[in-house]
Amino acid sequence: GQTIEPISDRLHGRVALAQIVHPETGEALSNVQQLISKEMAESISAIEDSFYKELAGLKGDAERDALIDRYKSYGFEADEHGMLSVNVRSPLTCELEQGICAKCYGADLSTGRVVEVGVAVGIIAAQSIGEPGTQLTMRTFHTGGVAGSSTIARTNQYKTGRFLRQFMEDYGQATETDMKTFDPTKLIETQERMIKEMFQGGANQAPLTINVEEISEEDAKAKRKAERITKAAQKAADKADSDSRKKWDRARKTFFYAWSGESGGIVRVEEIFEARRQPRGKAVISPVSGTVRAINKSNYGRFVLIGATVPTTAPVKEATISDEQAWPKGPNGDYENGLTRVVGQKLTTATLTLLRRAEVESVNIYYPILVPPYGNLPVEVGGKIVKGDPLTEGPRDPHEVLELAGASAVFDYFVENLQAVYKAQGVDINDKHVEVIIRQMLRKRTVKEPGDTPFLPGQIV
Repeated sequence: GQTIEPISDRLHGRVALAQIVHPETGEALSNVQQLISKEMAESISAIEDSFYKELAGLKGDAERDALIDRYKSYGFEADEHGMLSVNVRSPLTCELEQGICAKCYGADLSTGRVVEVGVAVGIIAAQSIGEPGTQLTMRTFHTGGVAGSSTIARTNQYKTGRFLRQFMEDYGQATETDMKTFDPTKLIETQERMIKEMFQGGANQAPLTINVEEISEEDAKAKRKAERITKAAQKAADKADSDSRKKWDRARKTFFYAWSGESGGIVRVEEIFEARRQPRGKAVISPVSGTVRAINKSNYGRFVLIGATVPTTAPVKEATISDEQAWPKGPNGDYENGLTRVVGQKLTTATLTLLRRAEVESVNIYYPILVPPYGNLPVEVGGKIVKGDPLTEGPRDPHEVLELAGASAVFDYFVENLQAVYKAQGVDINDKHVEVIIRQMLRKRTVKEPGDTPFLPGQIV
């Protein structure tokens, strides 16, 4: 995947939850409840790079698990995909009822020290996100009242959008070299040259002329006929010239429209911050954790077959019990409690009840998931899948992620996607600002039974 923000930037100014030890020297990089400095964060980032290089050279799962366990003994953490992480305190998990404690917030970015009591971190977070968001929307950028010795060079870029592509298709005299060597500072000169070449090269139709044979003056009838033909020819020529001029004017307007636009900014049509309950074109999410066994095509789409182990208390539907399941047997070698009826059968409520009666705590299943027949799949056969991972491209529904993977997965999903939007435009926002806003967003609750309170059923408070 793409690295949105290096781990050194994410750790700087945070408070560690565990002691981090260097795997080679044995030196303690950070202690419990200690503020992580920039030097500590860079050292941890170097350890992360060496971990991934060592992990890439391993083939078997046993070697990978042994390497991950070794790094866990040094204070690191790793998820099911082998991504290394460090546990730190966060505003998302702060248990303070009112406000955020200084340890969970970390360092004040203006001083570099632990934040003082009484600092309006919520207002700072809202300003840190809202101000660049407004600038990106308006496509107007400024840095505020901070004076510096460095100069910011303006980068001019040209668009290759729909209007410009249509312009080149209609008046295809602009060569590829002209597009690559275009200098925005010479916009007028280049525009006039290209329009003139296209105007002379065929956009302007030559006047239509019709050769009329010389006729006798005495033949008035033939003369009137010739005059009618001449007038019709002149009218056709005028119409062709008018159409050519309209086409030229349209070309000029299209050219200016296409080349005068700025390349930066958030396009609001894309609806980055979607307010609808379900995003359009949302990704199909895996409801179980396991391994991709096969990807099969059918008349209805593609089936991603996932092999997973689920507890018998989980309400998993449309799954088939795997033949790899080890069933408890009696003294005669027969399956106990009628388990022969569930081997290779679909997982239903009745089979789950039968499994629980036989004191079977978990069961191996094959879970087929139907995905659309088009588009690339972010999974492959043999890859590991975690509950809540996307099986297709597109945005994930936060409600489904919350239901399947829990609140921590929703926190990570929001932070990563918000940072991806701003990082794509070159805006650097610290994670803690995003986490403070998300913390307040997810504090809302829906009233089910108001009782004797003034709230209404279904009201969000």
